[in-house]
Amino acid sequence: MNWFKENPVVLAIAATALVGTLVAGFFAMDAAVRQDEALASYTAAITNLRRLEGKQPFPNEANLKKIQASVEAYKKDITDFVASLNKIEIPVAEISPQKFQDDLRVAADNLRKATANKTTLPENFFFGFDAYRTQLPPQGEAKELNREFLAIKSLIEAIVPLGITSIDTLVRHAGAVPVTPDPKAAPPKPNEAVAKPLPFDSFTLGITAPQNSFISAFDKIPANPGFLVLRSMTIENTNPTAPLKADTGKPQPAPARAPVTPGASEKLPTIFGAESVKATLVFEILDFPEQKVEEKKTQPPTPPTPTK
Repeated sequence: MNWFKENPVVLAIAATALVGTLVAGFFAMDAAVRQDEALASYTAAITNLRRLEGKQPFPNEANLKKIQASVEAYKKDITDFVASLNKIEIPVAEISPQKFQDDLRVAADNLRKATANKTTLPENFFFGFDAYRTQLPPQGEAKELNREFLAIKSLIEAIVPLGITSIDTLVRHAGAVPVTPDPKAAPPKPNEAVAKPLPFDSFTLGITAPQNSFISAFDKIPANPGFLVLRSMTIENTNPTAPLKADTGKPQPAPARAPVTPGASEKLPTIFGAESVKATLVFEILDFPEQKVEEKKTQPPTPPTPTK
């Protein structure tokens, strides 16, 4: 003890070395424990991986039946949906070009007789098929033209009796133009189905009618047998100029009141919204192609290879 008291520097160095040894030992033991835990976790993961790789997968009959049932239900839903679309459009029926032209003439004559002194029609109104007034359509296009004619004819015959003042225009347009693919779009995958645009025919109808008659005619669109899509609509007032304030401020002479029978309700006069409107509507007649799902024939099982 006297020696340590006589050499305090050596004592300090020895104490510092002892503390450093204890701290280094603690960190070494902690690192060893962490290494053992990491090694045990790695060994367990490798063992689990080898176990999974060594297993032979096999189909579960119950799950296989569930998947097959869901696939069949999905096919049935698609088939029913396609069938419902085909029912809400006018079917394509075979018709001769001469019969198509005769039906056009009869429908145009009947419409002129029905609208005489009631609804003004364009001169030589022919439901937009003016090109076929004097010539027959091609044989291969007659049935498609006839479906378009039936859709337009049913719409005109439904709205004319509602008080339409005049049919101003009826112009048919060319069919749908194929959509140009976007050059910046990513190319489709080899097994990816590419959606094709639905073909359609379109026409523009311009009418003039009182507001109430136009609303009634607009409500008739969903009842059309053809699948009509109203692509755009423009409405303008036939009297766009508002009355002058000087005119509205002048007192108007009160008309003589008619005698009211007891119990009868008095009808109030209409002040606003009594003008007619000019409407231009662009319709599209969608064509849902009938799709036939071809069932794949089941291949017979491959016989096992005989062992030598």
